[in-house]
Amino acid sequence: MKGEYLVFFRGCSTPLRIGTDGFINKAQFYTGFTDRLKLKDGAVTAIMIPVENRRWMAIRVIVFLTLTGLCVAHHRGNLAFGGTAVQSSTYDQLTAAHNAVDGNRNSDYHRGSCSHTKGDRNPWWRVDLLNVYSVTRVSITNRGDCCAERINGAQIRIGNSLENYGNNNQLAATVVSIPLGQTKTFEFKPINGRYVNISIPGRYEYLTLCEVEVFARNLAFGGTAVQSSTYDHLTAAQNAVDGNRNSDYHSGSCSHTNADWDPWWRVDLLNVYKISRVVITNRGDCCPERLNGAQIRIGNSLENNGNNNQLAATVGPIPPGETRTFKFHPIKGRYVNIFIPWRTEHLTLCELEVFSEKNKLYYKQKMSPSTFIPQNKKEPSNRLRHQLTEYSWSVRTSMMMEEEKERAENKNIHLNSTLNIQA
Repeated sequence: MKGEYLVFFRGCSTPLRIGTDGFINKAQFYTGFTDRLKLKDGAVTAIMIPVENRRWMAIRVIVFLTLTGLCVAHHRGNLAFGGTAVQSSTYDQLTAAHNAVDGNRNSDYHRGSCSHTKGDRNPWWRVDLLNVYSVTRVSITNRGDCCAERINGAQIRIGNSLENYGNNNQLAATVVSIPLGQTKTFEFKPINGRYVNISIPGRYEYLTLCEVEVFARNLAFGGTAVQSSTYDHLTAAQNAVDGNRNSDYHSGSCSHTNADWDPWWRVDLLNVYKISRVVITNRGDCCPERLNGAQIRIGNSLENNGNNNQLAATVGPIPPGETRTFKFHPIKGRYVNIFIPWRTEHLTLCELEVFSEKNKLYYKQKMSPSTFIPQNKKEPSNRLRHQLTEYSWSVRTSMMMEEEKERAENKNIHLNSTLNIQA
């Protein structure tokens, strides 16, 4: 079929023009690949040889579809996408810092989707997530047309401080190496922070980033899920928090109730969090309208199976197989419910993700002048304290007092839940 299509492969996209002979006319691929492409039975078959290991790899691209999963950065859940980025210097007009958070993993420097500093000593790049998140994963796409070794030894740092441009924040991971044009993911224990830095310490270097993606901890993953009923053996409530967004009901990764009156699904996060974002993946093989009008409710009560908790958002239409994010002012809660009121319906969820955002930073709290006291006692909110015998000082802010109160509430909630279960 004559026309122009996009094939996405290993971080790069290439327009392909299909001629009348059924072969691709002058398809230009990037450094590191050779190619043979042919149209057959309404599909493009692209056979590529990665130079580094000489193994044949084949992909088959249906011409009626656009495949984006192999090239385009994952916008869904990517906190860095569209964030505010800066860097130690900018090499030229093609290499602005924000190129690394534009959602495009194209790794060819000349395509204008990579950030690039000059040959700085201790070069750095930083993205402002515009809020504080519990970050657990960062993905970096390296330059593909040359110079892969320049990224070696780069540090990923996360935190809330802008001291030394953010390069003194907590070390999350160190980049050993990333092959040409490849994307590598770095996972670590949760670190709370607003700023994510990539820096190369101790040498003069060019820092090039073709995409940086940042992901927060999904509180629902692995939580305890229940639902009003279970349709069959493939559709347990737990399927919706298994970390898999596969939207085909028959794959066994979706929850599904019977046709209940007021069907509901609930996940127990096992602790109380300030929740500000819930992400839902709808069924993809049929029936997307069933989820219309579902309510997201969050709180600490199990009255009416948790369906009387605070309303966070109402679900509008979600197209088949798509994922939608619902944002709202933070709500404290241990239980997250999806509830379809006032009708008989099947409730199907192919994935549900829950995220918590920290709201304020300690260093933005207002403080009073320091005074010394004779004993080590707790002071009122927003007061500094120190002792004559101490060589350091500490601070208790209203935020700290609020968190202490939250911990006490969480402990009481957990205790009450335990007592209820024992009773």
